[in-house]
Amino acid sequence: MPPTKKANKKDFFGDIKERYFNNYTMFFSSLYIFNKEQKKKSGGYDAAIVYWNKFVIPTEKVVERLAKYKKVKKKKKKKHKIK
Repeated sequence: MPPTKKANKKDFFGDIKERYFNNYTMFFSSLYIFNKEQKKKSGGYDAAIVYWNKFVIPTEKVVERLAKYKKVKKKKKKKHKIK
């Protein structure tokens, strides 16, 4: 499985804007809109935009990756908690 990097909307649209105004080539992206079950499994995400990928990823894989990212993020927060 290729490495996954989670970015926010600001990063995504900033990248598109920069590429557009500098006359760079555009890149391929896919919008995944989740149903209620997928939203719950993903950790509460309504949708995801996947970009800079070489192939279309099945929706369930996107949901799994988001869920995994959410779990790792929670563990890191707990680890750095000051008592």
